[in-house]
Amino acid sequence: MKGFIETKGGTSLHRYMIMQADAMAASGKESEEAVKAAYDKAISFSARSGHIHETALANELAAEYLLHKQPLVNTEGESSDRGNSNHSPNMEIGKENANSMAFKSTSMLYDDTESYWPRQYLGNAISLYNEWGAKA
Repeated sequence: MKGFIETKGGTSLHRYMIMQADAMAASGKESEEAVKAAYDKAISFSARSGHIHETALANELAAEYLLHKQPLVNTEGESSDRGNSNHSPNMEIGKENANSMAFKSTSMLYDDTESYWPRQYLGNAISLYNEWGAKA
């Protein structure tokens, strides 16, 4: 893809940046800060390019990554690590509500102090998808 970008110009650079950020997330080798910075850069380039749906996608992927990194806290207050290196772009998402990432987990809750950035990214994604005209 990088060669294609260099040949065709920068019209697809934001797509390359989204793929690069997601590859970094999937590898599990980069720090959370580095992956978040890569998603932020991809989001910025997508927005500046005027690609609303791809800006939404980058926000959604960043939220998914950060949610996956969080330890789960069950109703008894016990923490459970998800295994931070198993990020998958095909993570199962509940189909009950297309405007929310309702992960299949009935007895587990996210710790609110850890969910600020995922909520920000997901809120941005929902707003951008709506602006683009996506309907659930």
